[in-house]
Amino acid sequence: MREIVGFRHLAGILLVLVAGWAWVWVFDRPAQAATVGYRIEVRACRGSDCRLLPVSGRRWGGRFACEGHASTIEQFGEAPRGRTLSARCVAVDGMVGA
Repeated sequence: MREIVGFRHLAGILLVLVAGWAWVWVFDRPAQAATVGYRIEVRACRGSDCRLLPVSGRRWGGRFACEGHASTIEQFGEAPRGRTLSARCVAVDGMVGA
């Protein structure tokens, strides 16, 4: 044990630092938002006057599943007299890995 930190130790430490720097430099990408699901937005309209109705905060994973539920709400939903219901799916954006 001549020295506590020898040439091999310094070379190993330098190699780890360079590899870490290269990893960050090559794979560093800014976080990007992606569609993580869909939610249903329901409107009750009388003429041109439309209001959003409160709905469940549930998210649907697929667009077709969401559209199926939205069409069911339009078809079987009960609106006050003189109003019509319209439902559509809205994309929910967020971080996929979060």
